[in-house]
Amino acid sequence: MIWEDLADVDILRVGNVYYYSASNMHYSPGAPRSCDLVHWEYVGHSVPALDFGPQYDLNDGSACVKGTWASFLGYRMSNSTFYWGGCIQFSKTYIYTAKSVQGPWVRHAVLPRRYYDAGLLIDKDGTMYVAYGNTTLHVAQLSSDATHEIRSETVFIAPAAAKVLEGSRFYRVHGDYYIFTDHPPDGEYVLRSSSGPFGPYTMRPLVVRGTSPVPGAGSPHQGGIVRISRRRSCCPPDRGAQTKVPTRLQVLIVRSETAEGSHEVFDLARRRALPGFEVALNA
Repeated sequence: MIWEDLADVDILRVGNVYYYSASNMHYSPGAPRSCDLVHWEYVGHSVPALDFGPQYDLNDGSACVKGTWASFLGYRMSNSTFYWGGCIQFSKTYIYTAKSVQGPWVRHAVLPRRYYDAGLLIDKDGTMYVAYGNTTLHVAQLSSDATHEIRSETVFIAPAAAKVLEGSRFYRVHGDYYIFTDHPPDGEYVLRSSSGPFGPYTMRPLVVRGTSPVPGAGSPHQGGIVRISRRRSCCPPDRGAQTKVPTRLQVLIVRSETAEGSHEVFDLARRRALPGFEVALNA
């Protein structure tokens, strides 16, 4: 999808344009955009200044190379605003906003909680939720102006077989809530709740020890989905010096009704065409 180290994808579509945010190994997160998920261009930087403290001024500190991990990017239609969020130095979460990805980006809020490997969901009514955490996963509801947290609850604890889950991406599809989460470096799992954003959630595998479309790379993991003419996933697999190269996989989310209730079926292997999403994962 992009032959660059743009790991831990968060990807969304606004109109006919796709936008992308990722982990970065320095504090210059770009905001690439594309009209076809193949050809990309950088159009802005969501953190305009490294003004987090004197350790960033290059005199005595080197904090500027520590990066942000699995940042989130969302678009709120009610106020035509992009929201970018990242956990800085594993302590606080910074949120920046812009009317256009080209900028200007401005610091909107600093939240005292560490939203590690977080995914942003802007629900149909405009309510903003953040899924975050490592192994113990949480969902937080933000205030209507996204300047502070209203509530946060534990929604899922990784089973012993999975050991570690992180890299949350948060969606609402067919009225149900989904948290895409990964077991690094070889598995992508999906949590589903039909009762609301705070669960309860059940888990099923999406890709576990899968074959990467990138030669020499590991199993696709940690990414997100975006709506196109099909549901697709972008999961970057690990690949040596390239670290994590984003790749595309098709994922099918189909509702089936049985005597036991409704179920979602994830079908990556058959590559069936249907209205849906693209998945972006590390390769």
